[in-house]
Parts: sequence; structure tokens; C-alpha cells
Amino acid sequence: MKKKLYSIYLNLFLLILGLANYNLVYSQTRYFVTLSNLNSRPLALGGAFFSAEDDIASVNYNPSAVSLYSTGRGGKFTFFINPILPLVSIENPEYFGDRKASRATEILNSFKYIIKGIIYSKRSFILGVLFNEESLNSIESSEKFFNPKNFRNNNYNTLLLNIKLAKRLSFGFAGNIFSKITPDGRVIKHKWGASYGLLMESGEDFSVGITYIDLPYNFSEYRKKIERICDETINAGISYKFYKSTTFYLDIRNLNEEEQIPKREMHFGLENDFIRHISLRFGYFQIKQTEHSEKIDVYSLGFGLIDFNEFCKTENRFTHKNYIFNYCAVFERYYNEDVVWHFLSLNLRI
Repeated sequence: MKKKLYSIYLNLFLLILGLANYNLVYSQTRYFVTLSNLNSRPLALGGAFFSAEDDIASVNYNPSAVSLYSTGRGGKFTFFINPILPLVSIENPEYFGDRKASRATEILNSFKYIIKGIIYSKRSFILGVLFNEESLNSIESSEKFFNPKNFRNNNYNTLLLNIKLAKRLSFGFAGNIFSKITPDGRVIKHKWGASYGLLMESGEDFSVGITYIDLPYNFSEYRKKIERICDETINAGISYKFYKSTTFYLDIRNLNEEEQIPKREMHFGLENDFIRHISLRFGYFQIKQTEHSEKIDVYSLGFGLIDFNEFCKTENRFTHKNYIFNYCAVFERYYNEDVVWHFLSLNLRI
């Protein structure tokens, strides 16, 4: 029976890789978000992530769901790094820094991109900051792997606060500083936004998350394209581990939104990490572009590889699986055009 299960999961894993490779070659339109540390797991689950426990990946959806170490302990700093980003910045200096800078200066400047986040945690209190997260705002500028045009002007930084109010109740706040480049080439920088979240846990198998999103002026559509999140909206989610290592996720987007598109949407996700060092993820939701257009089905497939917890002492293990390599492919079809998004995250911590 055990061998049969492993065979099934291996075939599913190969299927995901095959679908991703097929769409990489044959899809009409491809977008790549390959320097992000936050998006791969949430979007592999169809964006149903408002009740999902994670480390920095939860900050964008529900800052109250951020969780680190499993044992009670004194204060500790955790550094999250992405070793790929400095190399990409050296290779593409025109997208990251001063075009007139010398080569030596470009190399020195690249080191500032290696640290993606610093978090201080102490028992029921978490305080942190995340740096240079890749934006989904200017998708047209990311048409191949590790080549994000205008990265310097299309990213955001985040300040995180997470407080455990009770054993199974947490509150979180995330303040964001956004930058973007408009279609006419104008750059808008240093605009503040915020999100506020609550996470309620009922045992180890069931969680409910609620988040209020407040984006800055001129950034109301910053998270609409693929995440389907509107400005000044309440979003809710539930997660339920119904069979061993299999968890079901459900989100309801834009609960208080009545006038704009997107309106309320249901997002679904399914995740299984039965096999050691492998997590398989699936997601689905429907979108409606305008009041008169047909609904569009959006599917996602993804996986996580190599649980970093396995290489840590007990006191340094996270409360959740901590996969180093995460990949996700999101499949859409707009007006007879096939679109595939590729998300890649490499997450290391020290």
C-alpha cells in the first residue's frame, strides 16, 4: 500500500512538471515572477491564503498568521535570504540601480538585495521588516526568468507586527511602502498602505482568518490582476486539515465590496505534504473581468521541495513545513489567448 501511494504522488509530481513545461513552450503569453519570496505557495493554492499559517509568505495576506518557532523561547533574530537576487542585479544593473555606476559599484550595491527579511521573535511577539519584494503590478516587464524590468520602481517593503493575544487568537499588522511605474513612464514612490488581520485557531486542524486591506492612493489596483484583492476590503478564509497531511483552503474575497470589479469571489486550494520533503499544491477560482463578460476559470499547480526544518535542531524548527524551493504555475485564458504565470521562490534562513 505504501509503495502504491508513493507511486501515485510521484506521478502527480511529474504531471505538474510536465504541465509547467508544456505551458512554458506553447502558451501564447507568459509572465515570470521569479525573485519573489512571498507568492509561490499562496498562488499555488489559488490565492486561498488568508487563514494559512506560514512565515514571511503570510505577511502579504494575513499578518496575524505569521508563525515561526514551535517551542517557547527567548528573543531571537531570523534572517531570510535570497542568494539569486544579487546575481540577477549584477547581470541586469539597468533594472536595479544607477545606470551610470561603475562595475565595482554595481557589485557592491548587489549585496543589499541578499537579505529579504529580518524578524525578531520572542514568545508571543513578532516584529520584522521585509525588503524589495517583487511587485505583480507591472507584469509586462517580466517575460522571462530572472529578468524583471524596472524592479527598482516596481517593488515594496513591509513592516510587520504580530501579537498572540490568546492561545488560539493572534493579531497582525503590516505596513507597506509601495513603488510603481505607470504606463506613461511616471514613477510613484514611497506610498504607505496597511493591512490588519486576525487568526482564530480551533485545535490543530481548523483555522479562520480575517484581513482588512488598505492600499494607498493611486495604488488601488496594485493587487487586483492575479491576487484579485481590492482596496479597502475585508477578506476571510478558512483552512481545514481533513486527512493526515492534506489541507483544504477556502477564501472569500472582497466581502464588503459591492460596486467594483472584482466583486466577491471564492478561491479554493488543496495542499498535501505526505511525502517527506515534497508538498503538492492545487488551486482554482473564477474571475469576471467586467459586468458583461463571461466568467474565466483560473487553475494553479505547484510544489514545495526540501523542508528546511529537517536540517534544524528542535528549537530552531518552524511550526509549519519550511520548504526551500517553491514553484507555481497559474493558467488563465483571456479572449482565446492562453496565459501562464510562473512563480518561483528560493527561501533560506539563518
